[in-house]
Amino acid sequence: MQILKWVLLALALSGLYPPRLRAQESRHPVTGRVYAGVMGIGGAHWLERSERESEEHTRLAVRLLDLRPG
Repeated sequence: MQILKWVLLALALSGLYPPRLRAQESRHPVTGRVYAGVMGIGGAHWLERSERESEEHTRLAVRLLDLRPG
């Protein structure tokens, strides 16, 4: 019963000190570019745009991956 009291006390006290969440600006170790943040649903239309193929050569990238079915 004594252990249960200590466990409950520890749980109650842990709720008083929430973890500190802070956005950190992390950079790529080689290029030094800042990593992009998480994109929400509001930015999904940006992924389907006509100029994407000419900018990123997505078809070529997929072909070079030499993917096989299955």
